Amino acid sequence: MLILPLITPIYYLPFYYLLAVSLLPLSIYRVMRDEHFEQKFLRRWKKAREKGYWINVLIEGARSILLLIAVAIFTTVFVYGLTPVSLFKQDSGEINIAFLLFFIIFLLLFYFIAGLIQYYENETRYNKANESEGKK
Repeated sequence: MLILPLITPIYYLPFYYLLAVSLLPLSIYRVMRDEHFEQKFLRRWKKAREKGYWINVLIEGARSILLLIAVAIFTTVFVYGLTPVSLFKQDSGEINIAFLLFFIIFLLLFYFIAGLIQYYENETRYNKANESEGKK
């Protein structure tokens, strides 16, 4: 992330570097506390499993959509120097309805597919952790 501005022009460079540099200690902290975060995941997923399959698919899909939207906003602002709304505007300044509808349909499909995938990934991670604890 620190060399990306050398490859492509970045708008709002001070804010970009502030965000990039602040992610470094967070990443180091996450790696150092991996065991703690794994235990926290196991406790939370055990409770989440009790809610049922479809509730978890919807929750995980929502998390994925929020992450996708955050990355899209980040890219739009810092790489292209645009506001997120400007992505949907035509040259005339009006909102492109066809693209907006396509985008909404894409988000709904992504929401559902990402929720399913994330649910099964969490289940696999939970089952592997329980198997490894059972062997200890």
